[in-house]
Amino acid sequence: MDIIKLFFVGIIGAIISYLEPVWNPMIILGLVFLADIAAGILVDIFRNDDRIRLKKVLLSLIFLAMYLSIIASTFVIGDRMGDVDESLFFVKTLTYIFLAFYVSNTLRNICILFPTNRVFAFLYHWFGLQIVKRMPELYNFIFGKQDDNK
Repeated sequence: MDIIKLFFVGIIGAIISYLEPVWNPMIILGLVFLADIAAGILVDIFRNDDRIRLKKVLLSLIFLAMYLSIIASTFVIGDRMGDVDESLFFVKTLTYIFLAFYVSNTLRNICILFPTNRVFAFLYHWFGLQIVKRMPELYNFIFGKQDDNK
């Protein structure tokens, strides 16, 4: 039984050491995820008078796992093709994009918690990509609406 434990610890250790260059973006993404999920739970409890939904938390964890696997696979593919610097740049870019969505959602939840706080409202308006609503084609692409004028 101990040999099986040692085998799995060795495999996990090898994977973690191989992914060490992208470990910091993964940790940052995890921390922002925790803030987002905490804000979502607080909104459910205090504003929606609802209970914590396990399905919602599990779906969020699936999205986090998907984001982390995209980051890890991007690095692995870049490393195997000999483009480590380029893959690290792409990993950073992806991390900033994922962070933007997590922070935007966190700010939206905080605005729901504190509806009279103008600082959070300004940050959400500025950071929440509210300018997208002024660009019809991008808005339609993001929210899946069809333009009938074409």
